[in-house]
Amino acid sequence: MKRVLPPLRAVQYFERAAERESFTVAAEDLAVSKGSVSQQVRLLETYLGVRLFRKSGRKVALTDAGRRYHSAVRNALNILEAETERTDGARKRSTLRITALPAFASVWLVPRLDAFQKLYPHLDIEISADAEIVDFNRSDAQIGIRYGGPDLAGLERADLGKDTLFPVCSPSYRDAMDLRTPGDLNKCRLLHDTYWRADWTRWLAAASAAECAGR
Repeated sequence: MKRVLPPLRAVQYFERAAERESFTVAAEDLAVSKGSVSQQVRLLETYLGVRLFRKSGRKVALTDAGRRYHSAVRNALNILEAETERTDGARKRSTLRITALPAFASVWLVPRLDAFQKLYPHLDIEISADAEIVDFNRSDAQIGIRYGGPDLAGLERADLGKDTLFPVCSPSYRDAMDLRTPGDLNKCRLLHDTYWRADWTRWLAAASAAECAGR
């Protein structure tokens, strides 16, 4: 007899949202958008014909039907997870090697590894924190996360996001130097990152103050 099962991805997203009491935090755990979680929860509610959540301040709370369903889902997933772990030893494991900028690795990448490995439990993750451009002909890494542009020839690339660069100083220094326009930086001592030394050049060019060299 054919089994009547709900959309399994929707069940997975529902379980995370119920555990976290937040679509936003659930989305971070699953490495997806908040909209994706909301969409999957609505899909499950439509399939079941009941409301599973209600608003509770900044969080979401389970309805009575939601609590009953969550209890059943959690038990089922716990059983499935335990049996998968027992069976996993028979399956060939793979290793994904990632090299990333140190700050990106520690602040963004590492906090998301737990959710990623729950989705891909057979995958071992190795992370190398390094700022140098990766030579994939010599490195055993499969993925390199770096700042860069279209000039990275010969590589398959995907944009993960954009960064914003802007000068900073204390209010007292700004007032003492009477800084009003980008050109006023010409009388200032500019502090450079030892690795990203081109940042000032790029920012000044974008601010139409390329002639400003600072000191």
